[in-house]
Amino acid sequence: MAPTSKVTVVVPCCNQVEGLQRLLERLRIMRTGPAADWQLLFVDDGSTDDTFARLLCAARDEPGVSVLRHDETRGVGAALRTAFAHVTTPVVCAIDSGCAYPPERLPDLVTLIDQGADVATAGAWHPVGGAGREGSRLRLLVSQRVARVYKQLIGQDVGAVIHLFSAFRREVVQRIAFRGDGVSAIAELLLKATLAGYVVRQLAIPPESRPTGDPRQSVADAVLAHAHLITLATLAVGARQARQAFWRNSSGGRAA
Repeated sequence: MAPTSKVTVVVPCCNQVEGLQRLLERLRIMRTGPAADWQLLFVDDGSTDDTFARLLCAARDEPGVSVLRHDETRGVGAALRTAFAHVTTPVVCAIDSGCAYPPERLPDLVTLIDQGADVATAGAWHPVGGAGREGSRLRLLVSQRVARVYKQLIGQDVGAVIHLFSAFRREVVQRIAFRGDGVSAIAELLLKATLAGYVVRQLAIPPESRPTGDPRQSVADAVLAHAHLITLATLAVGARQARQAFWRNSSGGRAA
């Protein structure tokens, strides 16, 4: 991909043929005005339906659209790593293929990058819509609890970031290694970016759709992901504090 635009929008896809036309139409709307020259980079993550064929048609018919493919399904984190390795623009956005958040709001995240942020993201589990349902109450409760833990550990709530709707300076996704392949991949990337000292800003954007399937199961998956990330954060913060204490003691010893 030649660096002809300022922004590349990365979209991992897996068996999304039914909603793909709607996604492409909304991205066309988004790519008007200041975003007219933005690039779109789709990663087909081993789809077994016609998703890859439809993406190839879009790449053939529309300027600025590229497609990469995994031969087998590896997960959203792996799809992001594949895409980030090919991005050449100074800013990269990542969104999910299901339009959980409105693609038309991506320019708002990029504006935060232009204003000095290294990472800009919309928090998931926003308490809007369906607040009376069991799944939503559980999500809100988990979100509130893990927010306190993250803020205590690193001073930033990264726990809200489970769904893909973020913008990054390219150097962040090039320098920060993340291993997760599932729903925790984007939160892991944000956590490590925060610990590395990058400026992270969040924008309050209500989601348009709720997760499908059993809401209690999705909450259970998120709890497991957060347990892993909180352990990672605890170890990282502990190691950083140990290094700081070592250098303080070393400096004091030399001064003596």
